[in-house]
Amino acid sequence: MKLRRLLLLVNGLAFVATGLYGLLAHQNFATFIGFQLTSPAAQTEFLANYGGLYLFYGLFLTLAAVKTNLTASGVIALLLTSLGLALGRLTGFLLTGHIEPNQLIFASWELASALLCLIALKMAREG
Repeated sequence: MKLRRLLLLVNGLAFVATGLYGLLAHQNFATFIGFQLTSPAAQTEFLANYGGLYLFYGLFLTLAAVKTNLTASGVIALLLTSLGLALGRLTGFLLTGHIEPNQLIFASWELASALLCLIALKMAREG
């Protein structure tokens, strides 16, 4: 139980921080990940995804870390999200043949989170 809650809390806080950064410093964040927000629509979509979605997903993971009735659902959500993001990065690398160092860091975090989720789910099932 402690591994699941710690995993959710760490990832939840990371998503909350990313979401706040996406909302409050979206131009800096966009530059950091290589986006050019060339239109109001692009800026709005960036704010919706890297701001609002990340912030509220992080809040859900954090809540799931403290509310035991949500912990299993939170771990499954984190597992699927981590795998989805890692798959997207892998697909991007295969299509472009290029990956930035920050993308490697994100992909490593996502794959480690997915692996830890699987371990935590297996431990919960066994005991």
